Amino acid sequence: VVRHEESLRRRDPGAVNGSLAAVAGTREVAAPVVVAVMTTVLFMLPTLWLPTMIGKVARSMPIVVIACLLFSLVESLLILPAHLATRRRAAARTPRPGPVARMGVIQRSSAAGFGRLRDEVFLPLLDRALRWPWLTLSVSTVSLLLAVAAVAGGWVRYSFFPEVEADVVTAELRMDPGTPVATTWAALERIEASARLLERELEVEAGEQEARVFEHVLAMVGDPPDDVEPFRVATRGGDGAHVGRVRIQLVPGEERRVSSLEIEERWRTLVGEIAGAEALRFTGSEVSDGPSIELQLSAANRATLQRAADALKRRLAAYPGVREISGAMRRGKREVKLSITAEAEARGLTLAALGRQVRQGFHGEEVQRFQRGRDEVAVVVRYPAHERRSLGNLEHVWIRTPDGGELPFAAVAQAEFGHGFATLQRRDRRRTLNVVADVDPAVADARAILADVRANALPAILADHPGVGFALDGLARESAEFFSGVLRFWAAGLIAAYALLATTLRSYAQPLLILLAIPFGLVGAVLGHLALGLEFSAFSIIGLLALSGVVVNDALVLADATNRRRAGGASLSEALREAAATRFRAIVLTSLTTFFGLLPLLFEQSAQAAWLKPMAVTLGVGVIFATVITLLLVPAAWLVCDEIAERLLASTRRLRNPSTP
Repeated sequence: VVRHEESLRRRDPGAVNGSLAAVAGTREVAAPVVVAVMTTVLFMLPTLWLPTMIGKVARSMPIVVIACLLFSLVESLLILPAHLATRRRAAARTPRPGPVARMGVIQRSSAAGFGRLRDEVFLPLLDRALRWPWLTLSVSTVSLLLAVAAVAGGWVRYSFFPEVEADVVTAELRMDPGTPVATTWAALERIEASARLLERELEVEAGEQEARVFEHVLAMVGDPPDDVEPFRVATRGGDGAHVGRVRIQLVPGEERRVSSLEIEERWRTLVGEIAGAEALRFTGSEVSDGPSIELQLSAANRATLQRAADALKRRLAAYPGVREISGAMRRGKREVKLSITAEAEARGLTLAALGRQVRQGFHGEEVQRFQRGRDEVAVVVRYPAHERRSLGNLEHVWIRTPDGGELPFAAVAQAEFGHGFATLQRRDRRRTLNVVADVDPAVADARAILADVRANALPAILADHPGVGFALDGLARESAEFFSGVLRFWAAGLIAAYALLATTLRSYAQPLLILLAIPFGLVGAVLGHLALGLEFSAFSIIGLLALSGVVVNDALVLADATNRRRAGGASLSEALREAAATRFRAIVLTSLTTFFGLLPLLFEQSAQAAWLKPMAVTLGVGVIFATVITLLLVPAAWLVCDEIAERLLASTRRLRNPSTP
């Protein structure tokens, strides 16, 4: 190595200096860079196992992010130093006019601008923060509390699954089972007519500025296959003549000024109530994950359960903005209910045997299969056609008894007409019934209504209906599961990050100072959502997880530089000031490049990007605010902790030696 350096120095003296500078610089930052990348990986890794559908949707993002981080680590520690080593030789050559020279001018101007920003703006602020560390810490804490209050108080609306602009608006209708096709089709025609009326209204309002809003309108009876509408809710499990839907295909969002959510609201108003409709739900979002409010009631008694559900629906209807309320045991088609007499039971006949014989006679029983050419033919035994055309023939049926005798149907059973249930739901061997409702976000907050119902309405309803229980279902249950998973994984990430930082910094207290900056990223996230008018959502929470790792990166670089200067003999305040001034450009550039890299996603207007905007806002704006927190709060908090430690040490000394002043 020495001979190589001597040979290289004879040929190009600047090459050795460049190589040594690259190696020295890489060694200086290698440890904090590796730890910073690994902490980000630790906070992103849990998103691979987040529960609910949100976790499944977001699962691909941490895979890409982690892979990019690991490859960037290789590039920054091995490839970039090799490029920087040749910079001195390139700079020593006579610069030639052209793009390279202009780039050099831009670089020098940028460096001078960062220098002025550091000396004229940042360092005076840092001096004040270090002069009054307790005040700095108090102001930062108040800002964090205001951010939490903004979300909890509804200033920044929260929606677990955000409504995303779509190019299709759908009205889903479910009538009572057994409703004729003609009745269902008449209701769909009314819904379609309202859609046509809305189309004309939009054309009149747009005038000559917009040619059209609707591509076409499609009405259909029956339930489409799952691959057509995988997120349908209102008619799920209905496949029959009593269900249907009307779909409005809109022109692409970039070509129209009215949103699909506004069209959904106006269409709902035009349609109004549909007589005989068991459920009617409008959806104008890209993905609909269910109604805003869904409570599951359970009881052993069916009548008590239905009365409790009716009482809950009345209470929900009293809240402004609550709509599309439903919650009843879905009645099935008309059926004949059989019951066995006591005399028949005394002769050994069971209700199962009775039902089986009636079914064999009217529906038939397969007794044989045989091959006829390429076809397989089933042989079914049942009554002749003229004896099973009418249910009146049931009275002429003879029922076989276990002893081999036969008795007329009227002597062993009774039949009555009624309705069964389309579905039966049970939980822990108790009947369950879901009461669902949607909430207009422009009028009310679903979270506030649900909290009020749980605190005031449900206790009174459960007291009036003994034996009835309740549980959260739908979006509320998924939201609770999601937050539980996030908190669990975030706590695990904090513990792992603390262990990694403590090992690197050789301190138990300094990692706590670094992790202290993590919650303050929420302030930037809330400000970003307020500025852009976005709702806080589950994707915002995922963005906070990623932001935690980025905040740790900046604070770790600052802490490492501070420790190096303290090892050189500087006082804590001097070391903090010098480290912040030295690392100012690196920390700010890292945050700005992250922010500018997310700008295309923030300004993208497509529906696919709308899902990720809350996460991009959280990470982009949050990292800018976290930079300010890192450069001002962390040094002030360090001074506060050092002051507290000195006071505790002095108190301990006085306790051990009371004579010590």
